[in-house]
Order: sequence, then C-alpha cells, then structure tokens
Amino acid sequence: MKKKIVSALMCATMAASLLAGCGSETAAPAGSEAASAGETTSDGTADTPATEATEAAEAEDTNTITGDIDASDAFVVWGWNDDIKKILDGPFAEANPDAYSRIVFVNSGGSDYYQTQIDALLEDPSNKLYPDLMGLEIDYVQKYVQSGALLSMADMGITDADVASQYQFNRVVCSEDGSGSADAMYASFWQATPGAWCLRADLCEKYLGTTDPDELQAMFATWKDVEATAAKVSEASNGACRLLSGWDDLNRVFMNNRKSGWYDANDNIVVDDQVKAYFEEAKLFYDNEWTFNTTQWQGDWYSMMDGDGVESNAALAYTGCPWFQYWCLSSTWEGQCITIPGPQSFYWGGTGLAATSECSDPELAATIIKFFTCDSESIQAIAKFNCDFVNSADANAALLEYSKSESDETAQNLASGRGIMNSQNYLEVYSDILSGMDLDTSIVRAEDKAINDNISQYIKQYIEDGDYDAAINGLVSYIHDTYSYLNVQ
Repeated sequence: MKKKIVSALMCATMAASLLAGCGSETAAPAGSEAASAGETTSDGTADTPATEATEAAEAEDTNTITGDIDASDAFVVWGWNDDIKKILDGPFAEANPDAYSRIVFVNSGGSDYYQTQIDALLEDPSNKLYPDLMGLEIDYVQKYVQSGALLSMADMGITDADVASQYQFNRVVCSEDGSGSADAMYASFWQATPGAWCLRADLCEKYLGTTDPDELQAMFATWKDVEATAAKVSEASNGACRLLSGWDDLNRVFMNNRKSGWYDANDNIVVDDQVKAYFEEAKLFYDNEWTFNTTQWQGDWYSMMDGDGVESNAALAYTGCPWFQYWCLSSTWEGQCITIPGPQSFYWGGTGLAATSECSDPELAATIIKFFTCDSESIQAIAKFNCDFVNSADANAALLEYSKSESDETAQNLASGRGIMNSQNYLEVYSDILSGMDLDTSIVRAEDKAINDNISQYIKQYIEDGDYDAAINGLVSYIHDTYSYLNVQ
C-alpha cells in the first residue's frame, strides 16, 4: 500500500496537486506558506495539468547553482529558496570550512515546481544534480518519508539521544510510524512553528481599548470570544478596520488542528470536525463582513497590513507563527506586534532536512543535519544568525536566558523577533505557546498539501450558495479523483 500511495502521489504532483508550504522570495523563508505555496487561478481552482507541465518544463532554467557541480566530491543540497544556503554559507561554513567547500547548492527558484524536479531526480541517481540532501516542508514531508527514497536518522548514525531535545510534534511528523524515534525519522527539522494570532498594537488600543496581551487573549479565548471581538472591531471602526484581512486567514488554525487524517486505516476518506468548523467559521466571518475578503498572499491581502483603520482599510490581526511575524508582516508592524495563542492550538510550516537513499556521503549528511537540528550550540548559532525559532527545547531555553540577560544587538534582535514585537519577548511567547500546544501530528498524511491548498474553492462555494452538503461532497470528490486509492464512504 505504501508504494502504491507514493506512486500515486508522484503522479499527482504533476497532474493535480498544488505544491505549497513557504513564502514568496521577497517575503517569506523556508517553512512559510508563501515560499512554497502552490498557486490557484483567479477563479480559485487549481492549476491545470498543462500549466504545471509548462512550469516543470521551465523549472530547469530557474535553477541557481552555486559550487562546483563537476567536482568529484561534490555534495548536492536542494532547496526552493536560499534559506538553507544562507545557514550553510554562514554559521555552518564558519564551523565546518572543509565540509562547506564541497557543497553545491541548487535553488529551484520557487516552490511551485520544487517537488516536480525532486521527484524526477529521485528516479535518476546518476544525474549530477541528484540531491544528497534536500529541504522538505512539513506539509509534504510525509510524502517523502513514506517513499523509500530517504535514509533514516539511524542510517546516518543519528541517535535518539541526538534528537531528544527536538519538540515531539516535529519528530512525529518526520517519522514513518509516528513514533518520533531516530530509526523511524527520515527528516529532521531545525524550525519549530507554533501557531499564533498577531495583533497590531495601535489598532488594539484604538478599537479594543488595550494592548495588554493577557487582556487581549481573553478576547480571543474561545471562538465565541473571537466572533464578539470581530463584531466589536467592525462596528467601532465603521468597517474601516476588520479583525482579519480574509476568511482564508483561518485556514491553518483549523487545518493544522485536525484530530484525524484525511482517511482512516481502511483508506476511507474522513472529513474531520475541524474541517467542518472551518467551513462554518469562514461563512460566519463572510456573512458578517468581519474581513475584507482578500485572498492570502495577494496584493490586497498585504495592503491590509498598512492601513490606519480610519481613512484606509486595515486588518487588526493576522494568524501566523514565528517565521510569519518576521518575514511577512510589513514595516508598519515594527514594534507593534502583540502575539497571543488564540482559541486553539495549531502549527504552520517549518522546514527540515532529509538525506536521500543514494546520498554520496551519509557522514557529511549527518554532519549537516546534526548542525542544523541536533547540537544545541550550533542551533543557537543559527537562531542568533537569522532569528529562527528553532526546533530544540534546550537551545530555546538558553537563547531565552541570553535574550533577557544581555543587551547586545543580537540579544535585542532575538527578544524582539527582529524588532517586530511590541512589548513581549519573542522567544518567551512562542515557548509558552508551544508548551501549551495540544496536537497530534501523527495524523499528517502525504496527501495533506494538495487537499489543504484546494479546500478554499469548496469553502467559497459554500459561502456563496449556502449548500454545505454540496460543498463537502465536492471536496470529497476532489480527494477521491486526485487520489483514486482513497474511498468515498
């Protein structure tokens, strides 16, 4: 069954699935939605196979290759942007100059066709661009974990002790069997990405009467509270300020808090209660005009970050996570972001590293993976370098102490999340949110990315015609049509 699923997924990558996960080159890093986000057409439907085939044909021309690909000891690392490369060029190179000199980095130039290229290369280990090591985003990591095309951590000599400080939800999502043990992990993440609500302080003061994080959390503690807060903001601003830019800002809050996977042990399609709640909450926000009905990652969605909420439209809140705050929020939010957990736990994005089964040098792969994801000192160096919220409880505890006890620029940068926080400590806030997370990432499936990226068209259908059953049936039909091995009950 495993090979059957993986084979179908490889085909779906070319034919119908949307390849998403991280932000645009100008706005977001590895692990963010925009950089690996699969696009939809203007009418909200998925790209056609012809469009994706065209993208695939053009993909090779977009690759940026650094290093000597023809060197006899070349070690090829793939990513969809330069986030991995920047760490390799920075902290890793400083600590491992000889190993660094061998690295060839291939940037696919965008994520829409990243998987397309990787999938083709995994079938051809003789290709000089075959990846020895590659980045994988959390939304599609299971596709490769289940593929048989990767080495486990144990295969490279990485032990349970090495990954002990990693957060369990990230270890589980990288595991073949959901155990989080090194012999079942086929990828290892350096980012931890607890979900949060980002609130703009000046708008909170104007329309909610406070900038105190605890008082604001009370206004977002339950969905009824969120709805009441949304109504209050719209009414007080005469609609110039609304709680969210678009209803699809709720996507990750619900989709990454599901309690069951998209199908059960008998391959029957399952629609989790959180999916149903997303449909209902999105319609409620639409019907009550609590958003501006923008589409995430589009220009009007970004523009709602900068309005004053009086003369120009503005969103008071964006749902996000650590990378979202410092990569996607505009300069208007500098010193303005108040971060709260909101009504329920969720996660969003995150990038890990995986070594391929035909990796030319598993020892070097292990060196890189340990540097990025296992060793507390090197992980702290990464966080100090780029302000990532890292996938290590030990490293984050040390970084938090450093950010509170030191006054140098690096400590201030960490404490403020690159200057975006209003009065909170970035590391403390996200550590607290993560400690309270109640998630079961063992339900993550290889098919999640495409389904998640296509769900908005069915929610839009429900919003417009009010026929919930028809919209859900359409979603279920899409899942079955895309992955024919899944059954409609």
